[in-house]
Amino acid sequence: MANNRFNSKFPPKKKRKPIEIKNADFLPTRSEFNSSKQLSDLKKAKEKEIVFYSEDVKKSKYDTGLRFINYISDSKQTDKINGIENFASNLDLLKKEVTNLDYDERALSVLSLYLGDKITEIAGIVKSDIKTSLNQQDGIRVYWYLDLGKDKLVIICLDPQHLVIPSAHNGKDKETMMYETFNETLNSKKHCISKYFIK
Repeated sequence: MANNRFNSKFPPKKKRKPIEIKNADFLPTRSEFNSSKQLSDLKKAKEKEIVFYSEDVKKSKYDTGLRFINYISDSKQTDKINGIENFASNLDLLKKEVTNLDYDERALSVLSLYLGDKITEIAGIVKSDIKTSLNQQDGIRVYWYLDLGKDKLVIICLDPQHLVIPSAHNGKDKETMMYETFNETLNSKKHCISKYFIK
């Protein structure tokens, strides 16, 4: 009885809903999707044209099942706003701080929100960290690949919230950061990233 009284003081831990993988019927496996395949060509890519995979990439999306969102909050995210403004004015920033990544099923599912079933035709997607104009780290992450056939660098996803591949931060594990960042941004999303690419 004492145990019951003691336990009643604490609310039961809220269960998190499992991540809902989208487009699972055509996602590549992790072994099929290797982002290191094209890294040897990236040094040759300095003069290549930078393009967006489609105009859709310039638009924010959110998916509750995947806990992904790339809208921005005006009031609380000035560093991210500064980072995306910095990138929109100079796409060549893409060529700095390029990282080869190990993609899990969720990350591939997020990228398929922009690529659809064409994700199976693309290997070698890498990430660039775009800092703010004041060189602060809390800018945006840009996912892209080198299209050897068209000789272009192709942007496929803009990630101001760092939710394609979440990271641990300030003592919180990556899963906690993913849920908290998604919920906070969803509840205060102000505008679409497309506003920064209007010419």
